[in-house]
Amino acid sequence: MNKNKSIITLFIITLTNISYGAIDSFYQTTRMQSSAGVGIGAVLLDEATLLNPAPMAFYQIGAIYYQQGKRSENALGADEKDTLFIASDSKGPVGGSVSYRSNDEGEDINVSLATPVAEKSALGITYRNNRPENGKERSSIDIGVSHAVTEFFTFGAVLRNPQRVEGLDTRVIMGSQFVYEEFISLMIDFGTDWKDELSEDLVYGGAVQFKTFSDIYLRLGASRDKKLKLGQSGIGLSWVSPKIIISLSASNIEDITTQEKSKNSSFAVSYKF
Repeated sequence: MNKNKSIITLFIITLTNISYGAIDSFYQTTRMQSSAGVGIGAVLLDEATLLNPAPMAFYQIGAIYYQQGKRSENALGADEKDTLFIASDSKGPVGGSVSYRSNDEGEDINVSLATPVAEKSALGITYRNNRPENGKERSSIDIGVSHAVTEFFTFGAVLRNPQRVEGLDTRVIMGSQFVYEEFISLMIDFGTDWKDELSEDLVYGGAVQFKTFSDIYLRLGASRDKKLKLGQSGIGLSWVSPKIIISLSASNIEDITTQEKSKNSSFAVSYKF
């Protein structure tokens, strides 16, 4: 079992380096902004507390992540800045991660834990604490799973806010990632609120990542959320070294009902140890 886990862990770390190469936009990392929030089925570490906590269990490393972002509205007004810190440690049988996000709208603190449950599968849980600038503090949990179907194909799913805390979105989202010859990664997400009409609450999106040079990766993505009536598109670049990853992204979010748009940009640095 230990040998098998080591093989799977080595594969997932390799796959994640390819990936890294590897809602509200301010809940997204720079990588998630470039993929329009798509990536439930991808194997990621820094994104664990924000996307799907389960894949964190496949790592045997630690990471520190810092991000600075900015949102620009079309209407007159000052740009809104956003800061995100994430600390992760998966050097053991249980992986853990903590994130802190702050902007003019308030603060968010997320805590995630994940553990392997089978040879190629993992389970994770995230506790979310939302503290809006003007409003009531809210807490909820997410439950995520991840499975490596083959060496190049992974699947994930996350159940968000199953306790249906008022003011927070409830959804089950599934996703997959396929990697072809260490050159291109394809990601697809699909989800809905199981208690309502599928056509009214559907969220779906796709993203693609290209390895353009030995250590430079280009990422593109687009998604649409019928429940929140939002459309999103993004683009980003990442430079990857064995220890440090530097990422840039730009994304557009459109309110489908009013046609109002906002532009988001962010810069991030991640250090692995």
